[in-house]
Amino acid sequence: MQCSAESETERITLMGGAQSGKTSGVLENGLLYWTDLGEPCNVLYLSATLNLVQQFVQVRMDNLYRQAGVRLHRELVDYETQQITKTTGDQLLKKTGAGFVHIFKSYGSVKELRTLDFRVVLLDEVDEMLTNQSYSKQGSIMKIIEERTHTYANRKKIVIASTPLLKRTSIVYKAFLEGDQRYCHIECPYCNKMQKLEFKNLKWKFANAEQTKVDMLSVYMECIHNKCKIKNNDKTSFLTLEKIKWIPENTEHAQLNHRSYQFSQLYSPIGMTSWEGLAQKFVDCKNDADNLQTFYNTNLGLPYDDVIDNQRPELLHVLQERYKAGTLPEVPRDSDMKPLVATMGVDVQGNRLECELVGWGKNELSWSLGYYVIAGDTSAYGSGAWENFSTFLREGNLPMGPSLVLIDAGFNTPAVNQFCNGTKRVRPCKGGSALRSDRFRHTLLTGFAGYHGNALEHYIVDGNIYKTNLYNNLLLRKREKTKEVPRGYCMFPQDYTKEYFKMLQAEEQVAEHNSRTGKFYRFIFKSRHGTRSEALDCRVYAMCALDIFANKLCKSMNLGLKSTDWDIFWKAAELQYAKHPPNPPKSTINNDSIVQWRTLTDKYTKRL
Repeated sequence: MQCSAESETERITLMGGAQSGKTSGVLENGLLYWTDLGEPCNVLYLSATLNLVQQFVQVRMDNLYRQAGVRLHRELVDYETQQITKTTGDQLLKKTGAGFVHIFKSYGSVKELRTLDFRVVLLDEVDEMLTNQSYSKQGSIMKIIEERTHTYANRKKIVIASTPLLKRTSIVYKAFLEGDQRYCHIECPYCNKMQKLEFKNLKWKFANAEQTKVDMLSVYMECIHNKCKIKNNDKTSFLTLEKIKWIPENTEHAQLNHRSYQFSQLYSPIGMTSWEGLAQKFVDCKNDADNLQTFYNTNLGLPYDDVIDNQRPELLHVLQERYKAGTLPEVPRDSDMKPLVATMGVDVQGNRLECELVGWGKNELSWSLGYYVIAGDTSAYGSGAWENFSTFLREGNLPMGPSLVLIDAGFNTPAVNQFCNGTKRVRPCKGGSALRSDRFRHTLLTGFAGYHGNALEHYIVDGNIYKTNLYNNLLLRKREKTKEVPRGYCMFPQDYTKEYFKMLQAEEQVAEHNSRTGKFYRFIFKSRHGTRSEALDCRVYAMCALDIFANKLCKSMNLGLKSTDWDIFWKAAELQYAKHPPNPPKSTINNDSIVQWRTLTDKYTKRL
C-alpha cells in the first residue's frame, strides 16, 4: 500500500475527471488509514475554499469517522499550546485522536500553518488554486506545504488529487509529468492484449444527416492491436482487479519515489458514465468553445490546451494533389472523389479583390479550384476592381460555376452592397460572433434587392466556428496503406506556393480568460504578426456560402424541411452533376432555379 510508512513512495499524483473516485477512493480512505485504525499520524487536508472544506468534512468525513469507529479524544490537548482545553477532539476542522491530528484548511489559509509539521499532506482540487486571485502566489503556497513535511524525511506523503484545467498552467498536470506517468491498461476481451483506453479510439456513426446525434448502437472502442470492437457492456469482463494494470511510461525521468496516475470516465463501470454518453457529449460541445474545456477536464481527466497552434505551412504540401489551379482534378466519372458544387469567397482590400473558388464533395471533402486577385480600386462601385470582377465572373472560364458568392462587406460597404444589388447569387456578408449554435444568420438590407425584387440578404458569419473547423480539417491526412481520405479532408492544386498556405494559416486560436477568476471565457483568433490573412477569410466565406446554399436548396424542395438535410442535398448534387457536368463553363454564375444549376443566360450576365 502506497499510503504506508513502509512504502518508499513519497509523492502520489492523481489526475482524473470528475466523479472518478480520486477523492472517495484515495483521500477519504487515506484519512481513515492515518487514524488509530491504521498508522496514526498528523495529516493536513487542503482544498480550494473554506466552504468546500466544510462540506467535505460534514458530508463525508464525519460519517466515515463515525461508521469506521475512529476514536476521537473527548478532551483535547491544543496542538499549538500543548494545554488541555474543554473542547473535544471532534471539531469541525480539526480531528484529534490517539497519535493523530487531522487538520482541514483552504489554500488561502496555508500561511497560518508555518509552525506546524505534518507527515501527510493531501491537496484536493489543487488546480482550483489558479482560479482564485488570493492564491495568485501559488508557488509560495506549494513551498510552504513542502516545508511542513521536511521533519518526516522519507516517511512523508504528499498526495495531489485534482481535475486538471488549462494545460499551460495546470499544477496537477505538471506534477503528473514529473512522476512516472501511470496509465490504466485493460485486457481486450477479444484478443487478450493489453492497452490503455483513449478517447481518440472511440468510434461511432451518426443517427441523423446533421451529424448532431450519435447512433448509440454503433459506439465502440477500437482495439489498437487488432481493431477489435470493444463495447461498453464488455466492461464487466475487463474492469476487474485481475485484468487491469497500471503501467508507467516515464520510468527513466521520473522524480524519485513519485508515482503519478491519469484516469478518465472511459473507465467508469457500467451504470455510470457510458461510452455512448461520452460520444454524445463530445458531439454536443465540439463546436462550442465554452463547453469543450469542461469535456476535456471533467470527462477525460485531461488538461485543456487553450492555445491551438497551427502546424507549419510548409507541412501542408502533403495536401496538394495532381491538378493545377483553374482546373478540375481528373477522377473517374462514377467516383465519389469529385467536387459536385462550388462556392466562392471574396475578401475586399483597398486596391484589389481576392477570391477563392472552392469545390465541395460528399463527406465534407473540399478542393481549392483557384485563387484569384482582381486588381483595381474598390472604393466606388462601377469602376476599378468591381468592373474587373464583373467581367471576371462572366468571362473568367472558371472550372466550375459558383452556386453562391459571398463578398466581405466589412470594408467599403456601400460599394459591396451596390455590386450585389440586383444579382441572383452574389451576397454581402460580415464576420460576427455570439451566434451561439448558428453558423450564420441573415438580415435584409433596406434599399437593396435581389434579382427578382426581393429584399437583398446580408449574412452575418461566425468566423470562429468556420476557422476552427478549417484548422481541424487541415490536420487530417490520408490513411497510409489504403490512401483513403477522412471526412473533411482538404485538397489543393499542385502549383499553390508556400505564401498561400501562410495566408491560410495567418491566425492562431487562443483563449480569453476571465480577468477576475482566470477561468476560460471564449476562443478568439489572433493574427500572426506580419502575416496576411486574405486566403483564410476567402475560405471562411466559401465555407459559409456552401452552408447557405445547401440550406436554401433543402427548404425549397417542397419536402417540409426546415433545416439542411445533407444526405438529400448531396443526392440532388449528384443528379445535377450527372445531367450537367462541368465543362468548364464560360460564364460562371448559376441559373435562377436552385434545383437546376445551369449557367446564366446572356440576359442575366448583363445585370452583373
